[in-house]
Formats: sequence, structure tokens, C-alpha cells
Amino acid sequence: MVVLSTPRAGSTWLSRVLRAHPQLDVHGQLTNDNHKLYLATPLRALNPFGDDYVEFDRLSSGVSRALRTRLLHALYRSNGDGRTVVLATPSTSVFVPLFLDAFPEARYVHLHRNPLDVVASFRGFMAKNAEGFRDRFRTRSRHGRVEGARSVAVHGFHTLRWSRLPYPGYLATRPRGFQEASHLPELDFLCWYYAEYEREIATALAHLPPGRCHEVRYEELVHDFEPTVRALLAFLGVEPTARFIEETARTVRPDAVGKYRTSFSEQELDEVRRGLARHGVEVGAP
Repeated sequence: MVVLSTPRAGSTWLSRVLRAHPQLDVHGQLTNDNHKLYLATPLRALNPFGDDYVEFDRLSSGVSRALRTRLLHALYRSNGDGRTVVLATPSTSVFVPLFLDAFPEARYVHLHRNPLDVVASFRGFMAKNAEGFRDRFRTRSRHGRVEGARSVAVHGFHTLRWSRLPYPGYLATRPRGFQEASHLPELDFLCWYYAEYEREIATALAHLPPGRCHEVRYEELVHDFEPTVRALLAFLGVEPTARFIEETARTVRPDAVGKYRTSFSEQELDEVRRGLARHGVEVGAP
């Protein structure tokens, strides 16, 4: 299963929930597997002047195509017989053409969240990722020097990829049109980023056969956790145990819904609403 979502839409939390199920083998940010995806398109990923979007009708053929398939099979394989592999990271969205080629039977989940909360979280995440290499190592080395060094390497990788942005920080993959949009004011850029990311997801979903996609709203996962998780597991073909539901329900954070109200001033909130509308996303009244 492949989870498609914008960054900051709850994919890390969802992956933590799914990892608690004994029949699921989850790859993502918690296992440091998400950055391996960029190995499938290394020249594109390392080019700070480009974007990451893979066209559906321009897949390479021959040796390079076979190598990509072998790479993805090697990176994302089950660690046990009968376990379902789940790839849960926002980086998946631009790589769907490669997944359809390498894993033609895969199922997909579209996880989405209130765009106001997402944009608010974008800004906080950008600020966090504006830290220097020394601060990054100091923070992450609490989990060991190896983890500190890995985090610094990833930080350098994304800093290079996002170096064309006039303000510091980074998020995840670079949607189509990233270079042109990078010149927008920060809040307008974040609104564009959300809108373009969701457009890429919509394009990917349009290429899936009927019945191969399941929708999950972050707010429903928070407010109606058990029925939402049960429906998701049914889509995956696995059964939840009472212990699984009990343990994962403890991770719900009701205060995570509507955080934009305290993240933006009234003027900023109005600016974000107008920015989202300008890029094709209508947000209802508060």
C-alpha cells in the first residue's frame, strides 16, 4: 500500500498507527526509508534547478527501467511472510508512475487534512529546517551519533535541493513548477505548494484502476478514530485486534485539529485564505 499526502497531513502519525499492526510492514519517516525514494531519480533529485515530478508517459525503457524496478523491489520488500508492505511518506506522490510500473497491484490511500492546518504546519516545519548543521547534529545526536550524522546528511541534501528558495528551510519533494513558484512571498508560496501537491496527487489517483484507492481525512482519524482505522484496515485486507485499537487510540491528539487558529494572526489567516483561493483551493468559512 502507498499513502499519498502532502507533507504535514498526518502521514507520520498514520504510519506509527499502522506499524503497531503485526501484519503490516511500514516504511517511511519513522524508519528513515523515505529518502531512499530519491535514489530512483538521483540526477533529478540532486539538481537544485529542477523539480521531482515524474511524467506518466515518459518512463524510460530498457536497462534503466529494469534497474529502477529492481531498486524499488529491494528497498520496499516485506520483512516477513504474509506481511503487507506499506509506504507512508509524503515523498511518494511524485513517484507514482514508478510504483505503477514496479508494483502494478499496489493499493493507494489518499490522506488529506484541512489546508489551513497544513499551511500553518508548513511554516513551522520550514522554520525548524532553517537550523544550521551544528544545531541539527546536536539535536539529533541525542538518539546516537550515527542518527545525528544521518540527519545532518539528509539536512544537507534537502538544503541543496531547496537552495533556490529566497528564504531558508525546506519541506519535501518539489512539485512541477517549483522553480517559478519559489519567487512568491513565503505564505503565498506555501499556499501554492499545498495546492500543487494535491493536484499531483489527483493526477496520480486518476491513473489508478477503480477500487484501488481509499480516502482518509485527518480530521476523521482524530474525531472518529476506531471506525476510520477499521475501514482503512478492511481496505488493506487485515483485521484489527482489540489490543491494536486500544493501543493506537491512545496516540490521538484532539488538539491537533484547528491549530491554524493560534498559528496565524487574523491578517495572516486572511492572506492564507486568499492565497489558497488564488491557487485553486477554496476553504470554507471558519
